[in-house]
Amino acid sequence: MVELTLDGHILGDQALLHPLLARELSFPSWYGGNLDALFDCLTDLTQEVTITLREADGLTPYAQRVVRVLRAAAGENPRIHLNIL
Repeated sequence: MVELTLDGHILGDQALLHPLLARELSFPSWYGGNLDALFDCLTDLTQEVTITLREADGLTPYAQRVVRVLRAAAGENPRIHLNIL
């Protein structure tokens, strides 16, 4: 099981967020570092993953889209557990 905690500020920083997710969640080499690829990789996960988002108030527009993708992927893949604090 993978447990990943992210602060809200990193969700809005594409240059930090996508490489971090790729590394921590062992995404395939084809991961494109965008929201469509994020959804695809999350819904393909076969391991249990818990993602905790801290400081989720006052998110940037991009960070809000990331949260929507995380929620949608968790709705599709029962192995993803999303906690928003």
